[in-house]
Amino acid sequence: MNSATAQQFVIFGIGLAAGISALAEIAHGNIPRLRILFGAVIAGVVLSIIAQFFPEIAGGFAVLILVGTAVAAPGGGQSPLTFVANSLSKLTGG
Repeated sequence: MNSATAQQFVIFGIGLAAGISALAEIAHGNIPRLRILFGAVIAGVVLSIIAQFFPEIAGGFAVLILVGTAVAAPGGGQSPLTFVANSLSKLTGG
């Protein structure tokens, strides 16, 4: 993996993780907090700097953050992916 590919992984992974976190907050009836945006910006900047010198590590961490966000169950509740799947099945009647 080169530096440009790692940058794409970082931007896509961190952006999607922030989007999933914000959508999970909205789905639970809360307003997304500013700390989601702040955390995404800080993680993106740090991983972008690391990607200049160690692209394999930065790209891997971006994917790890994305997967962790997608399957995490904050507060012992449902993970965002499970919540979305259950919501869609209720909407479609399945």
